[in-house]
Amino acid sequence: MDKYFESLDMQTCKDFEVIVIDDCSIDKTYENIDKTKKKYSFSIQVVKNDYNGGPGNARNKGLKLAMGEYILFIDSDDYVATNLIEELRTKTEDMIFFDYCRIGVRKSLKKKTLTYYNGDLSKESVLINCTTSICGKAVKRKVIEDNGIFFSELKRYEDWVFMTQAIIFSNSYSYVQKSLYYYKYNPDSLVNNGENDAHSCSLRAFDILEKQIISVSKEIAEALYAREVLYITTKELSEICTAKQIWPLIKRLEGRYPKWYKNVYIDSFSNVQKVVLFFMRKRLLFPIKLMVYFRNMVS
Repeated sequence: MDKYFESLDMQTCKDFEVIVIDDCSIDKTYENIDKTKKKYSFSIQVVKNDYNGGPGNARNKGLKLAMGEYILFIDSDDYVATNLIEELRTKTEDMIFFDYCRIGVRKSLKKKTLTYYNGDLSKESVLINCTTSICGKAVKRKVIEDNGIFFSELKRYEDWVFMTQAIIFSNSYSYVQKSLYYYKYNPDSLVNNGENDAHSCSLRAFDILEKQIISVSKEIAEALYAREVLYITTKELSEICTAKQIWPLIKRLEGRYPKWYKNVYIDSFSNVQKVVLFFMRKRLLFPIKLMVYFRNMVS
């Protein structure tokens, strides 16, 4: 976590606190941070979990201890730009979005947190364009506490549930179009190693969120179901399933929103998402397998 702490120690604005939750690490992370925290120019509170409860449980514990006006999550492998706090402290909105850089095995890519931003910061636009991860987002603590927002026990997509609820309960948004967060892609991480199946977690996450999203827009709920359930399920299972295994499941899933392909928001999906969904609707598995294979090759 050296780069993590160095990026925080070099912040041009020191008006922040850091809460580190050690989720039962086995590499003496807790002891090392506890010994060295005094050398940094900012306040660090280190808490060790009694059991490994997963990322959602650890973040919930941090939320209970937080005293700052805004909440921002930074994973242990990641780091931030030295002007992050300075850029954010000028904002007063309920939620602040900012871009990030994905550092991959072979290359780094700049990523937009609001993927198809056109100047519209309405609740509807933010919901449909916002990425699902915790990267590039800060939320007022008051919004979280007043609305009882917390991370679910899902092993994946728990961050999508949290941030979607934060968007729904927020009344104002700001977007800093600068890469202020550096996300280190790790193919062996909990999210990427395939041990916690994305398709079942995405469906459970949508079940939690569906009524709240519909309260904003039923069309957005349908679009998010297509992107986060149908697309994710097709993409993931195409790597391990035959056509006879995958298409009956997709048919059952499509039953919830049978006219999803007519949704106006599909135009805002990425080209890859649109193509995979097109082949899925046509029940063509082989081209999906090829797309997923080559996409994994360049990650």
